[in-house]
Amino acid sequence: MYVAYLGIINGIPMWKFGKTDDIYRRCTEHMKVMLNFTIIYIEETDNKDEVEDLFRKELNAKSLLQKYKFEKKLTTDIELFTNVSQDKEEYSIEYLLKILDELIKNNPLECVKESNNKIRMLEDDKELKMKDKEIELKREETKQLEITEKTKQMQIGIEMELNLKKYELELNFNFKKLELESEQAIKKIEPEQTIKKVKLPAKRIKINVFNTHEKMIKFIHEHYTITGYETDKIYRDDFVNKYNNYHKTNLSFLNVRSDINGIDGVDYATKGRINNKRGAFTGLKLR
Repeated sequence: MYVAYLGIINGIPMWKFGKTDDIYRRCTEHMKVMLNFTIIYIEETDNKDEVEDLFRKELNAKSLLQKYKFEKKLTTDIELFTNVSQDKEEYSIEYLLKILDELIKNNPLECVKESNNKIRMLEDDKELKMKDKEIELKREETKQLEITEKTKQMQIGIEMELNLKKYELELNFNFKKLELESEQAIKKIEPEQTIKKVKLPAKRIKINVFNTHEKMIKFIHEHYTITGYETDKIYRDDFVNKYNNYHKTNLSFLNVRSDINGIDGVDYATKGRINNKRGAFTGLKLR
C-alpha cells in the first residue's frame, strides 16, 4: 500500500492512495500524470485488495473521498482523498495513516493469520519451557550450595577436633618431659642437702574436647606453657586482658576463671602475689 501527496487541488490538500506489486513502476506512471506526486507512505501487506477496500470505506465514511480528472489522463477520474470532509471536519494526515497501519496489521490473509498464530503458540511454549529450565537450574544451584556448605562445616569440625587432639598430645608430652627432668634433678642432689619440695602434676593431662572450653584451650596454647608449678604465676588482670584482646571479647574475671577451671595443671591462688599485686593464675608460664 502507498500514499502520495499531490499538493493543493481546488483549494484543498489532496492525497492519492493505492496498491501495487511494483512501487517503482507505479510511481513512474503516476508522475507522468500528476506532476506533484510525492510518496509519503509505503507499507507491505499480504492482503492488499482487502486492505485497500477497507481504507476506501473508512475514507468514504468520513466524507473524504474525491474524484479528479487530470489533463494527461482524460478518460477516467482518479480517486483521491483529502483531510477535510464536506462538513468542514478536519483530520490530520497522521491520523489517517494510522488507520491504514491498523488495517494492514489486523487484516492479514487467513493462511498468514493461521501461520502467525502457530508461530505465536510455539514461541509461548518455548518461553514456558525456558522458564521451567531456569527454575530447575536455580533449584540445582541451591542444592549444590547446600551440599557445599554442609561439607565445609564438616571439614571445620574435623579440623578443630584434630587440632585439639594434637594439642592434648603436645601437653602430655611436655608434662612427661617435665617429670623426667624433675626426677633427674632430684637424683643429683646430695643426701645431706635439704630437698626442696616441688609440686608436680599428679597425672597425665587428659583434655576432653567436648567438656573443656575450646577458646580457653586455644588461647593458652598460643600464649602459655602449662608447668603445674605453683611458683609459675600470671597476674590475674594481665591474663584476663590478654584473653579478651585475643578473642575480641569483654569477659569478666569470674567468667575467665570459670572457663579455666576445666584445665588440669592450672589453678587460681587468691593470695598469690606478683609484684605486690594480689591474685594470680598458677601453673602457667609465658612462651
